[in-house]
Amino acid sequence: MGSSSKTGFLGPGVFRFFLALVVVVHHSFPFRAGTWAVYVFFILSGYWITKMWHSRYRQTRNSYLTFLVSRWWRLAPVFFICIGLGFWSAALLHDRIGLALLGNPVWWLCQIPIAGSSDGGRILAPSWSLDVEMQFYLVAPLAVYLLSKAPSKTRWPIVAVLLVLLGLLVGLGFPTEAPYFVVFAGFFITGIVLALGNWVAGRSTIFWAIAALFIGIAVLLAFPETRGGIWVEGNGNSSPDNWGSVWWVIAAALMIPFVSRNVRVRSGRWDRFLGNLAYPVYLFHWIPREWYYHFCETNDHGLIRILLLLGNVVVAIGGATAILVFVDQPLERLRTKWVASRELSAIPLPSTESVASIRVPGRPDA
Repeated sequence: MGSSSKTGFLGPGVFRFFLALVVVVHHSFPFRAGTWAVYVFFILSGYWITKMWHSRYRQTRNSYLTFLVSRWWRLAPVFFICIGLGFWSAALLHDRIGLALLGNPVWWLCQIPIAGSSDGGRILAPSWSLDVEMQFYLVAPLAVYLLSKAPSKTRWPIVAVLLVLLGLLVGLGFPTEAPYFVVFAGFFITGIVLALGNWVAGRSTIFWAIAALFIGIAVLLAFPETRGGIWVEGNGNSSPDNWGSVWWVIAAALMIPFVSRNVRVRSGRWDRFLGNLAYPVYLFHWIPREWYYHFCETNDHGLIRILLLLGNVVVAIGGATAILVFVDQPLERLRTKWVASRELSAIPLPSTESVASIRVPGRPDA
C-alpha cells in the first residue's frame, strides 16, 4: 500500500498502540489527551481506508457492499464482546444506567449496525468513535472518488476549512464526543488527501510541529484559566473547557506531518501485532477503568492508588490481548478469506468465446 519509508521512525502499528495507550491514560489519569488521540485515529482511518479501497475493495464484486460488510465485520466482533463484558461488569458494580440499557431492546437493535449505536446511551464510553467510524465507512468510497477528481491544489484548502469549522464548533461549546461523522469529517479527509497525494513532510517540519505540540501543552498547563483543558482530576467524564477543546483540534493537526511519514514506514510482525492490539485496548480498557475508580473510592493511600493504576493498565492490555488472540484474529482470518473470494481475479471465467470480451482488472501488488 504505497511506498515504504526506510527511515528510523517508529512503525505505524506501534504508533496506533501508543494512541490507544493515550486514551487509556486519558480515562485513568488527570492528563486528558484522549481527544487528541482519537482525532489522530480518524486521520489514520482516512488514509488506510483510501489505500485499501484502491488496492483491494474496488477490485471486488459489488465493491461497495463488499467494503461495507468487510468493515463492519472488522469492528463488530470486538465491539460486541466488549459490550457483553461491559454489562457483566456493570452488574457486578451495580451500575443502574448500564443495567437499564441491558433491558432496552431498542438500544440493542441500534447496536447492530454500529453506526448510530451511541445515540441512545453507551455502556462503553469510547464507543462513540466507532459510531463515527462506521458512518465514515458509509460515505468513504464516495469521498475518495470526489477528492480524487478534485484538483490537487484544492484538497488541502478543503481540509483547512473543515478543521477550522470544527475548531469554531468546539470553541462554541459543541460536544467533543458528538457521534456525527460530518463534525469530524476534516480529520478523515486529511487522511484521504494524504493517501491520494505524494506529500511526505521533511524531518525538520515534523520536529517543529511536534515541538509546537509540546510547547502548547506546557503553556496551557502553566495557566489556571486553561489548565482544565489538559489536566482534570478525578473520574468525571465532563468535556474540557472550550480552550482545551480547540487546542486538541490544533494538536491533532500538528500531527499531520508526522503521520505523513509514519504511514509509509515498513511494518514487521511485531509492529502489526501492536497495531492490531490497539483496537481491543481502546475499547476494552473502559471495563478495568471502572473497577480502578471503584477501588480508588475506598482507598486514599497514594501508593495503593499507584498500584491500582498500574493494575488497571496491565489488565486492560492483558484482557485486550486475550480478545485479540481468541476472538479478533480467528474472525479476521475468515474476513480476509471472504474478501479474497470476492476479488474479480478469483471469479472462474466461463469456458466460452465470450472470455475474450471480459476484462479482469489486475491485482495491485499490495
